[in-house]
Amino acid sequence: MSKMRRHLPVFHDVPGASVLVMGGGARVTVVAKEFSPAVEERAARGDLMVLRMSEAGCKELKKCGMMRQTEAGVFAVRLHVVGGRLSTPQLRAIQDAADRFGRGEIHLTSRQGVEIPYVPQGALAAVKEFLAPSGVGVGVCGPTVRTVTACQGCRVCPGGVIDSPELAEAVDRELYGKPVPHKFKVGISGCVNNCMKAEENDAGIKGWIEPRWEAPACTFCGVCQAVCPAKAISPSGDGGALIVDPTLCIGCGDCITSCPTGSMREKGRGYRIFAGGKFGRRPSLGRRILGVLRTKEEAMAAILAVLDFFREHGKPRERFGDTLQRTGLPALESFVKVKMGLQRVPPLGTLTVRRKEEALKNVISSLKAEGHRVTNVAREEGVFLLEVTKGG
Repeated sequence: MSKMRRHLPVFHDVPGASVLVMGGGARVTVVAKEFSPAVEERAARGDLMVLRMSEAGCKELKKCGMMRQTEAGVFAVRLHVVGGRLSTPQLRAIQDAADRFGRGEIHLTSRQGVEIPYVPQGALAAVKEFLAPSGVGVGVCGPTVRTVTACQGCRVCPGGVIDSPELAEAVDRELYGKPVPHKFKVGISGCVNNCMKAEENDAGIKGWIEPRWEAPACTFCGVCQAVCPAKAISPSGDGGALIVDPTLCIGCGDCITSCPTGSMREKGRGYRIFAGGKFGRRPSLGRRILGVLRTKEEAMAAILAVLDFFREHGKPRERFGDTLQRTGLPALESFVKVKMGLQRVPPLGTLTVRRKEEALKNVISSLKAEGHRVTNVAREEGVFLLEVTKGG
């Protein structure tokens, strides 16, 4: 037995696992939560070494991006990739890791991720150590902020409005792997062509172009109206102007690029935020919140505020879209506006806040930061009523 142990590593690093070691001459190690009768029989004969892993142990590994496969004793290792971008040295390192520790296969996931399947449990730590010098880390799973997806944005795509990779890196640095009630996915599309499907994410972002009509050179040729996919442009009642309906405009900018006289101009570029999307067994599309945000910093602040709302209102194993079904979208939008300082408080009014007691502090802190004064707080069946006097 002692001789076999030198060749067959016994792994005690799985929390909650009870380890059973069966000796014998064959140098085979099997790691799993349960085994087939044939494996159990071989273990009883001493032909192989068996390591029994508890369900808790498998869950702990999964949180670190190491997911148990159907085949006993092997795992798929999820890697940390931001916006689908990897350097060629990183790709070579991943290839080498798959050859050395797996079976020479790599899986590209539906959300721009990379996984190395068929890695034995005993090699999981070695894979992580092997990839570290290349800057490739191991991913996450479970109730955390997941991989941030992004298109190539204005760096590469002619239609790109925003720098999607730059924002993806910022979101990843701030939020990746952070705990939440249930998995939380962020997707960033550089324009309204929406390659990253912003509405399918818990929090989605789109690059947006706002048009502005200017009268002097306009000949009322009708081209802008014809090319507008949302039919958001119409003449005024007297026919002397063109009006862009912001509730219909999808921010594509087609009217600007198509206008022969340059009368349709760019009012500004920015970011649109969508919240509550998900696919899976019960899919739903996210809905637009806030107006057009002008800066990357504002977009980042909005995502942080959305996540704060989820942490305060979400239940364990409840997706964010389901949380919004309970709370309503207006509750989220009001919360985000207060957090970002976008909501204006009347000279003397009452702001209704549906919050847990420990979360109320954050709202009050945000109001104070805007210079307002909370003059009274009343509680009615879990709903806090804040009387706010406008400051400044």
